Amino acid sequence: MLNPDQQLVVDAEGHVMVVAIPGSGKTEVSSRYAERKLLDDTANVIAMLTFTDAAARGMGARLDKNLSRSIRSRAISSTFHSCAIKLWRQAYSSRPILMGVRQEMLIERVMREVSSRQLKLSDGVAIIDEMGRELKLKRSKHTKAQLRLFDAYCTLRDKEGYTDFNEISRQVILGMREGRVPSLMDTDGVTHICADEFQDSDPLQYHFLLEHARRGVTIITVGDDDQSIYRFRNACGFENFVNFQQDLGATAYSLKICYRCYPRILETADRLISFNEERIDKVLSSHFPSGGNVTVTGFDTEESQTSHIISSVLAKPREVAVLARTNLELDGIELMLSSMTDRKITRLGGKSFWENMHAIGYLQAVTLATNPFKTELLPEILGYMQSCESVIDEAKAMIANKLSRDDIFQQLLSRDNLNGSVRNYLHYVISKSLPATADGQANAEWQRELVLFLSQSRYLKSTGIAGSISDVLTKKAKGMGSLYKAVNDMANNVLFYPTKKNTVISPDDIVISTLHGSKGLEFGRVYIINIHENKIPAEDKDGLGLEHIEEERRLFFVGITRAEKELNMSFVKEPSFFLKECELELTKQAIRELNLKSQRPDMHLSHAREMLVNG
Repeated sequence: MLNPDQQLVVDAEGHVMVVAIPGSGKTEVSSRYAERKLLDDTANVIAMLTFTDAAARGMGARLDKNLSRSIRSRAISSTFHSCAIKLWRQAYSSRPILMGVRQEMLIERVMREVSSRQLKLSDGVAIIDEMGRELKLKRSKHTKAQLRLFDAYCTLRDKEGYTDFNEISRQVILGMREGRVPSLMDTDGVTHICADEFQDSDPLQYHFLLEHARRGVTIITVGDDDQSIYRFRNACGFENFVNFQQDLGATAYSLKICYRCYPRILETADRLISFNEERIDKVLSSHFPSGGNVTVTGFDTEESQTSHIISSVLAKPREVAVLARTNLELDGIELMLSSMTDRKITRLGGKSFWENMHAIGYLQAVTLATNPFKTELLPEILGYMQSCESVIDEAKAMIANKLSRDDIFQQLLSRDNLNGSVRNYLHYVISKSLPATADGQANAEWQRELVLFLSQSRYLKSTGIAGSISDVLTKKAKGMGSLYKAVNDMANNVLFYPTKKNTVISPDDIVISTLHGSKGLEFGRVYIINIHENKIPAEDKDGLGLEHIEEERRLFFVGITRAEKELNMSFVKEPSFFLKECELELTKQAIRELNLKSQRPDMHLSHAREMLVNG
């Protein structure tokens, strides 16, 4: 049964903007709105757009459950990116999409060519991504160095025959304006678009909606500006809500009742977020009449905090999550939990092992070394091993001429402009036969030189990731009969036919996650750790001031509102001012208790023994 606020949205006409608090049933409202529009008029077609494949599938599953097949056929559930790609392919020849670690590897090549070594790779990636999200690049707002980097990236990306998501979105929007690219109205007869999680939309996604509205498509946006936590992806949050209402005269509705959090937890969240200035003012009300528990605990060390969290989680291990600002803070907790319980531990919010260029770099190198027919991998291998662009271009030309791997290697070895590590790699591959058996020692020794050459090319102090993959492949070869089979199997799963695994969380799982990774989820009990300065909030490395603090406050707000019944917050030594904003009295009490603990003899037995020994 819908409450009156939800029903108003479902019955609404024209462009609609829905501001929803956490746990207020915004996905339910979106699906009910879609059902109403589809049932009201057989000419209506609705596109349900969101940001992740999992969210799109979830939206589609709701419609599958409530609509007949014929009516359901007039509803599209998709991501913004998938829709943009579909329209782009109507007007442009298909090119592979550059993303993830492959995009990072190409950007690193660009940074070498334009002498941007003073920049970290992550900074270069961020600069290119931010500039790429501008519909029309405002060259006057960027430095000469940034423009040189971005222009060089676009040139190399095009030369390598790739495109990227930002370029696709930009070409679709500008193409719709110029009549070169069709709209969803043209391709699918779309009359309505429902944009879920609207606070996460960037400028290109906003213009995508705007272009459709100008063609007569009715737009409904649903989101919560207080949960806008992706500024690093150029999500516009509050700004897009304001622009949407101004540009389209959208009628605003609010969903004011939270069906997830008990009142005591919602009070904590409300106090915290009220300190933000750039937000839509709203009241957070719980569906439950009373209940909920909030604690704040201080610790002398991170080790004592971890021990306390572990014992508390294992005492009641159902419907529980441990949240932190970064992945590094969760590593110790995951390791200890793994050694102390047989329960499934689900890790969320971090990159997979294969979203690392050193992992991909070694796997590509060992794949080409074991399989001479995979020459298409050579340009990226050379790029990873920091070859100059002229060598990469020569390799691509020889590949295009269908030369064999060994012939290509021989010709490259005759060049003077190879770096030493690349020369060693090429010579080793064509001169050292691949072991034909499953013998562990032989396969380990054969890979040892490859690991060394790649590590040297990157100036790595240890073999690290490449060494770990080498060990896995050696063990895998024992079971599969040969190293060739082991490498081929891994390459097919990672490089050539990668599959995305959907994480399914059961109530019996122990979840550990970053605050970003927890978005959209809910748990009976939540522990948020390390709520002290330079952790929550994180250090303002970019000097953004208030903008940074408000984003960090929203991120903490997201973590708090994952808790249904019990919220446990902790700090080490000195609490963050965020804790004082949301739970001043509990934080004062935690400080007092921590001070008392530090004065108790049993808390410092080793120090006491030292004093006795020293007389």
